[in-house]
Amino acid sequence: SSVIFVQGGYQFVEKGSDRPLRLLLGPSGRPRVGPGGVPFTTLEGNGPAFEVQFTGSAWLASEDGLLVTNRHVAIPWSANEQIGPLFERGFEPRLRLLGYLPDQAEPFELEFVAASREHDLAVVRAPELAGREPLPLSEEYPGAGQAILVLGYPAGIDALLARSGAMFADSIMEDRPDFWTVVRQLSDAGFIRPLATRGIVGQVPPSTIGYDAETTRGGSGGPVLSLSGEVIAVTFAILADFGGSNLGVPADEVSRLLAEAAALSDSAGS
Repeated sequence: SSVIFVQGGYQFVEKGSDRPLRLLLGPSGRPRVGPGGVPFTTLEGNGPAFEVQFTGSAWLASEDGLLVTNRHVAIPWSANEQIGPLFERGFEPRLRLLGYLPDQAEPFELEFVAASREHDLAVVRAPELAGREPLPLSEEYPGAGQAILVLGYPAGIDALLARSGAMFADSIMEDRPDFWTVVRQLSDAGFIRPLATRGIVGQVPPSTIGYDAETTRGGSGGPVLSLSGEVIAVTFAILADFGGSNLGVPADEVSRLLAEAAALSDSAGS
């Protein structure tokens, strides 16, 4: 109940005018697509706003509503090389980031607090979660062979729909809901629940932890737990060609960033 499904989308607006970048529609009314499947965009016309959509995972790390996730989830354009030219053309991103809990149908906004420069880590805030019990951080560095559990939302919406059952999934997809609506309907029906996979720590280099518990895209930002329930790492990367070694940022780096985020929160409050 402390592992959050993260749903995000960001659009681009022109500096100064606030005009959104829109999809360029063809004669059929469908977006025109260029080489590599990248859609054509324009500031003119009445096409829908161009939006990059994604999902991820996060977890509650403090009693005052601080959540830990990856930097590439909290600042998603930092990991998207294709949108670099938009910054050069004078556009800026506008992000919408929502969180969902397994026992709460209503989503909540996630506010950016801090990100690590060295590691794929970030802290966001959800004031609505203040007072809930957070996941504890481990004070011990894991060793090779240690048993672990990985929690998160790998495969994002596709996995949630598959786990909801064919009848329910068919019923909501019949109306072709958009990216935001389908998750809200899954949440209303109680199908927002993280997946857990079990494995062992394979290697412990200084700045990462390798483990074989399965995960995939969408699991980014999820906690890696010892069997006593303490967070020993945060998932940040998968090796697509070798499922025996996924990667996490160790808990001591998480602790450092949380201390920095708490200091930022205190200074903002004063």
